[in-house]
This record gives sequence, C-alpha cells and structure tokens, in this order.
Amino acid sequence: MMNFSKRLRFRVLDERSGVGTGKARSLDALRPGSAARIVELAPSCRGFERRRMMDLGLVPGSVIERAEQAPFGGPIAFRLRGVTMALRPAQANMVAVEEM
Repeated sequence: MMNFSKRLRFRVLDERSGVGTGKARSLDALRPGSAARIVELAPSCRGFERRRMMDLGLVPGSVIERAEQAPFGGPIAFRLRGVTMALRPAQANMVAVEEM
C-alpha cells in the first residue's frame, strides 16, 4: 500500500516572487533569443500534461532558450538540451523560469 500523506508542496510564483538573482516569470514571457533556468511547474499542471512536460525535459534546473514564435499566437519554439520543441502558449505559461 502506498502512503499518500507525504505530498510535494509547490510554491505559487507571481511577478513579485524572486528566486535567486533573477525574477521568476512564466516561460512564455521570455524574449526570443534569451535563456532561462526552469524553476518549477505550476501546481495547476497535473496528470498526463505534467508527465509529458517532465518527459520533454522541463524539470527544475534545466536551461531553456526561446527560439521563435508562430504568427497569430501559435506555438512557441524552445531549445532545450540540443533539441528544438514547440509548446502552446498556455503550456509555456505553466513553467516558471528565472532569466539568466
């Protein structure tokens, strides 16, 4: 039987919270060409979507760079560990990063 009493607790980040030397913000707020370190995933990101994002390498401590964005609010391209991937803006909004 599994013990579910010890659950991980996550901090909720907003514009006022700072982690380390930079300010924590969402991944979709990065400017093209800038790099950031992933701080955490939002608590609202659960289940299959959370697992998929972690499988893609979006885990705390990873360095990610914003590449390009499709026109009219389409997917945003990011580079992570030598791979270019695309995320929807709503998905990128669930990732808290600290600009480097």
